[in-house]
Amino acid sequence: MDADQFRQAAHAVVEQKSLQTELPNSAPTHSEPWDAIQADYQNLVLPRMTDWSSPGFAAFFPSGTSYPSMLGEFLASSFAGSMFSWICSPAATELEEVVMDWVAEALDLPTSFYHNKPSSKGGGLIMSSASESVITAMAAARDRALEAIRLKDPTVATCSNWRQKEASNFVVFGSETTHSSVMKAAKVLNLQYVTVPAPYSNDFRMVREQLCQELESSISNGFIPVFVAVTLGTTSTCAFDDLEGIGKLLDDHPLIWGHVDAAYGGNALLLPEFKYLSPLLRPYASFTVNLNKGMSVTVDGSCLFIRDKFDLASSFTCYGSYLNPDKTIGGPQSLKIWFVLRSFGLEKLRETMRRGFQLGEEFANLLKDQQDLFEIISGPRLGVVAFRIKAPSSNGSSETLHERSNRLTLQVCQDVNASGQAFLTGCTIGDFYVIRMVTTHVSNSPASIRSILGLIIQAASRGENATCCKPSSV
Repeated sequence: MDADQFRQAAHAVVEQKSLQTELPNSAPTHSEPWDAIQADYQNLVLPRMTDWSSPGFAAFFPSGTSYPSMLGEFLASSFAGSMFSWICSPAATELEEVVMDWVAEALDLPTSFYHNKPSSKGGGLIMSSASESVITAMAAARDRALEAIRLKDPTVATCSNWRQKEASNFVVFGSETTHSSVMKAAKVLNLQYVTVPAPYSNDFRMVREQLCQELESSISNGFIPVFVAVTLGTTSTCAFDDLEGIGKLLDDHPLIWGHVDAAYGGNALLLPEFKYLSPLLRPYASFTVNLNKGMSVTVDGSCLFIRDKFDLASSFTCYGSYLNPDKTIGGPQSLKIWFVLRSFGLEKLRETMRRGFQLGEEFANLLKDQQDLFEIISGPRLGVVAFRIKAPSSNGSSETLHERSNRLTLQVCQDVNASGQAFLTGCTIGDFYVIRMVTTHVSNSPASIRSILGLIIQAASRGENATCCKPSSV
């Protein structure tokens, strides 16, 4: 795509009528026939939707679904009630507790994350997203730290705004590849945020040594560390942070709440080959995994496991006189997880997951077969490969080879997406611009990943990069 073609395409995108221009400005006064509503859905809404189940979709992370999950959603929507306490619908709370324990067992989580283990004070909750999970855990961490300060020195609570004053010195830590929701949560809660380096030399992982340096620096400057976000499966490259090393560090800093964001990577704990990670979760106060990213559950399927429910309850309990705070709150969303686990069984879910991971290995091998064109920056890991296009050695430009490779990779990503035949996401990690290929979507297959690679090669072979890249059979 040259500059003129891009200009024409951009005008076409801008000039395309949006859905807002196609629909009335106000709701109808009288009822409309269902046939008309369905026709507008088919003709106006559906064509403007991104099809995540298309074989050419390899962007973001997977967001799965299945017939059992759909049925669970359907039945959950049939309950005409607000389930804000146990008494409003006892089965909803009780089923959620049972299902969360099933998930904890399937992932081999530490016993402290179960509802119904004799020695456990924790349990799992169904949340709308991993972002909601992280702000929930962070708020509980803040309040736990405030209570520890008050117990140590009760006089601090004599000031009317003591909580705000003390919390202004609290620090949250996350790596440069941590999901943006962690920084956003810190902003919402008015907490300081420190970014820990996760360089290319560490495969974009946060490791104990660099976290230690940032902790010591913050403490020496009078700040109080209260929260560390550790990721299993970062968005950019699916990197796994130093779970073991940072866990040992937490043992030395009991005031710090360790939160594991395993929204994507946590699903892999279902596989025996990843069970070695489960015991390393013991020092962490919370763990979140999105079942919609690996277990055929429809959004929302985010599960937040807490080691001590008291920390959560003491932070968020605020009952009106009309409520009966006799049980934890649960909703009907557990139905779809219950249906999926029973309909598929764990072994079938493992089989599907392994197939997606294997496709990532196959795609990486295809890239390695053309090392004159592609450079793998990270992966393959759990079906995620981060790579870029190799620029020609010289084109008379003042740009460095590294800069040209980054620019060409961005151009190729945009060209493939503009074709409408595939959808990829690109991102900047360190000083690399990469394309993320994700092979764990529901319709990805050996044929689809080869087709997507063919589109990438065609895009790379055009224009400035044509001297070094020629289309080849994949």
